[in-house]
Amino acid sequence: MDDRPDRASAVPAGDERAFGRLLERHRHELRVHCHRLLGSYDEAEDMVQETFLRAWRKRAQYAGRSTFRAWLYRIATNCCLDHLARQPETDELDGGPEPSTPGADAAVLAREVLELAFLTALQHLPPKQRAVLVLRDVLGWSAKECADVLEISVASANSALQRARSTMKRHLPGARSERTRPPGAERVLLRRYMSALDRSEVDVVAELLDQDRPAA
Repeated sequence: MDDRPDRASAVPAGDERAFGRLLERHRHELRVHCHRLLGSYDEAEDMVQETFLRAWRKRAQYAGRSTFRAWLYRIATNCCLDHLARQPETDELDGGPEPSTPGADAAVLAREVLELAFLTALQHLPPKQRAVLVLRDVLGWSAKECADVLEISVASANSALQRARSTMKRHLPGARSERTRPPGAERVLLRRYMSALDRSEVDVVAELLDQDRPAA
């Protein structure tokens, strides 16, 4: 995907339609990102719309120091954190369609189980820890980039990441135990995720959780 830092600045000032087309290129991945942070498809879609509105209002602030995509992720993350701060704590999770659809490919189902287990475990994290884990271990951002987005120190970002990983390791293996015990393929993926989490292998974690990202 062509995402040069000056791409947004090439849009004529005030051309809402052209800017909207640029935003639409990132809708799907931003919806996946928001869903991971919020655990709800409906709320994720609302936050994508809020992200687009904020991006349009703040378009003059985009200076090209990062990619336009990274700038949008920063806005989307803050939209989700603002939304979570306004909501009462809840254990409800909209995990999407059940992964037991008859006739579906086993590998796809295994990834769906991992994603749902990951989303379920994420709900045990405070909002900022949730954001740090997704930004660092799923998107592969640096500690400094993560700290800049969340307006915290690098040390605080690293500390939040370690606490988040520890909580995830406690909750992920049994996240679906009340529904079904993961069969073979799902257990393999869960073990790979847990092993990667133990060794801080960001690339492996991102690969395991990457099935929703659109092809370039």
